Amino acid sequence: MDICVGVYAPSASLGGGLKKAMLSTLSKGVKIRYLIGIRKENLTLCKDLLAMGLSVRHLDGIQANFSVTD
Repeated sequence: MDICVGVYAPSASLGGGLKKAMLSTLSKGVKIRYLIGIRKENLTLCKDLLAMGLSVRHLDGIQANFSVTD
């Protein structure tokens, strides 16, 4: 699963049931990759995503949020 999100979107990824669903998906062997604009404001959240085992990459200037699954 590839996820492309704006600067403030990861906070929604770590809330409530979505975090549990992502951890469950990871335990089944699915790779989740985030493409995000990393800034001081969201650095802690990006570190939390990395701690969960997700791949996080930086891309500056993202204006839309979307995901691609196969």
